Amino acid sequence: MFKQVYLLLFVFVVSCSNNPQKLTLANDEFPTLEFSDELNHKVKSTKITTQHKSNELSLKVKSKNLCFKIKVLKNGNLFSKKQFRLFPVKDSLEFKQYANHDLFQKIIDRESLLGLKSKFVNVKAGGNTDCFFFQEALEKTLIESSESREGILFTYTTELSVKHQPKKTGNSSKTLKERIDQWKKGLLNTSCLFDVEKTGKYLALYEGFNMQNTKLAYYLNPVSNLIEPLSYVSKKKHDQLYKQLLGDSLIKAEIQFIQNEYRQNRTIHSTLSKHKLFVFLTALNWNSKDAVTSTILNKNPCLNNTYKQYLNEHEGVFTLKSDFCTLKEPLLIPKGGKFVLNKGQKIDLINGAFIISYSPLELAGSDAKPVSISSSDSTGKGLHVIQAKTNSTLKHVVFNQLNSLNHHDWTLPSAVTFYESPVNITHCKFMHSQAEDAINVFRSTFTFENSTISNSFSDAFDADFSSGVIKKCRFINSGNDGVDVSGSNIQVTESEFVNIEDKAISAGEKSTVMSENLIIRTCSQAFTAKDLSTVSVLNSTVKESEVVYLAFQKKHIYGGGKIISQGVSCENFKEISLIEKGSSLVLEGKKQHNYTDNVMKYLYGKEYGKKQGGDFQKTNVKKF
Repeated sequence: MFKQVYLLLFVFVVSCSNNPQKLTLANDEFPTLEFSDELNHKVKSTKITTQHKSNELSLKVKSKNLCFKIKVLKNGNLFSKKQFRLFPVKDSLEFKQYANHDLFQKIIDRESLLGLKSKFVNVKAGGNTDCFFFQEALEKTLIESSESREGILFTYTTELSVKHQPKKTGNSSKTLKERIDQWKKGLLNTSCLFDVEKTGKYLALYEGFNMQNTKLAYYLNPVSNLIEPLSYVSKKKHDQLYKQLLGDSLIKAEIQFIQNEYRQNRTIHSTLSKHKLFVFLTALNWNSKDAVTSTILNKNPCLNNTYKQYLNEHEGVFTLKSDFCTLKEPLLIPKGGKFVLNKGQKIDLINGAFIISYSPLELAGSDAKPVSISSSDSTGKGLHVIQAKTNSTLKHVVFNQLNSLNHHDWTLPSAVTFYESPVNITHCKFMHSQAEDAINVFRSTFTFENSTISNSFSDAFDADFSSGVIKKCRFINSGNDGVDVSGSNIQVTESEFVNIEDKAISAGEKSTVMSENLIIRTCSQAFTAKDLSTVSVLNSTVKESEVVYLAFQKKHIYGGGKIISQGVSCENFKEISLIEKGSSLVLEGKKQHNYTDNVMKYLYGKEYGKKQGGDFQKTNVKKF
């Protein structure tokens, strides 16, 4: 039936383009949703139910001109989404447009750009089965499922309209509006507001796929502090930002550069050729035919750039003018080079100074003469490597008394950051961090070996949507977690965790952690797996800790966690495990069946661990 339906639809598209036919067949390969009542445009708002994964879900439905806006009530989710829209597929032309949109989203996902999850679904209600196009809404879970940090989502028709703004971000939307107004007036460079590479690539694909009946939305990436586009189904006209972007020389050149690459390598066709909707792919429209070069390779950052006052530059290599440097202002390393520090060189960040590098680092100290980046007045706002792309190396480097970045409307939670910047770290020390994370690796690969993080105000090591290895490291006196990972795949071996106020190892958002030969002492919680994460533990020792194993669901769009433990010695603990139903613990090959309801009611300072929010007050974990 599946192939027959496709054949019928394909005939409609080819021979009936001027006379659309109503679709009456539902495809067996599309997922099916069975609703308690029909979706009716005559009813503006109603509540219905549906069965999903053996659970009955309550849905709130609002009728709009083109679609039905649906919100899953309480703590449920549908296809891991809390809010979504369903568009009736009325005829073969609409089917083709939605199919093209679905294929476009697949390529966007492959290119690690921000996109909305979409698919065709069958909807059964009132004895009828109809075809609909499912698309997630512009809300928080969109960002979480796209391996991005929560930031402002907005649209822009004639003015900025915020669709989602993170809590406790104050006037950030007002500041964003001011930046956009400056750019529209020509007072702010495009590369200071938009991620030119990602925007150029997205618009190159958007134009190439001829995305009809869609509209752009935008995401302010809080890590880069730059805007990235995305698109959603809409009959509305394109906004002012989109029109101005297409006329911007920097963006236009990047679009041409990317489209030439796609035309030459034909990777889109090869990627989509086995997709079930490939036959509905529209002819790709690559306008540019002239050879062009990307214009962003040597663009400088957009804050006041004073690096020439402190650094020498030779053939793209940036080095200190003197072995000891006191920075009283931001130091910005442009893209396209390398920042090098050698044995014994020291940087003191005072008066709120910080370092932002868009180029990779080569920090090469020695045991006797380490490289030092510190803040003698404790106001230094850290070292942050942003989209350097190529590998950084840090060897024998000491980071001391650094805080997180907070500069105008740009905030980062970590004292040391590697965002979309691979890094190898060995024989380094991170001491007395005053930030939420002593180090944060985000969307990057890494190695972290023979290094120590001590006396951290909050988390020691944080990895988001990254992969890497932690080996022969020590985490001592952490004000929150030792190793905290989200959406990541890591190995932790031959390492020690001492006096961790919350979790020694915490895995969330579909993470996988393989750990072996660990020593964990005086920690509140040893191993935590939540939100479809798996933690495996081999041949380790846990002493004087409150809870050894925890597995539960924290976020409604995920599920429980899983822990597999083999050869782990536990001494002097309060609870061996707190395992929620829907999660699992396997000890020595045997699944445990002692479950605890609502594990979270015991955590985050309520009975175990560290209280979330407010001011952290350092306390020692109780010994037993």
